[in-house]
Amino acid sequence: IKSITGSSGIPFFGYGIGMGTSVGGVLLSGDRVMLIYAEDEWARLTGEMGAVLGLAMIYIRLGLSYKLAVGAFRRLTAGDLLPWFLLSFCLLNLPQGQWGQPTSLGFTILIGGLSMASLKAPEKIVSKPSANKSATTPPIKNL
Repeated sequence: IKSITGSSGIPFFGYGIGMGTSVGGVLLSGDRVMLIYAEDEWARLTGEMGAVLGLAMIYIRLGLSYKLAVGAFRRLTAGDLLPWFLLSFCLLNLPQGQWGQPTSLGFTILIGGLSMASLKAPEKIVSKPSANKSATTPPIKNL
């Protein structure tokens, strides 16, 4: 709600990406100060990118979270538990994670990628019969 109600005085394209982080404040002002005072990630996004682009980024994050949740539930009904287990951590970081801190951003990217990879259906391995049945590999000898 703050991201929408607090964006009335923000310029159309925001104040600039990175300005709401602590490193951005030090680089721009020379002192440890928060230039865009936002307690949560969504308000920081709208402050940095403006209302239109900030809300678009929020919708992208929510849409990806929704797709991962639906995909994990489908894999759960197929008997695959891994995507469902990964989803518990992914839904904490992906929609509202503080991406201004590099460590949190890195863990979000890591768990998001692992969650997407776990949604891929496993391929069935089919072994082809060998054409030459007499050609077998010799046993390994102890040296």
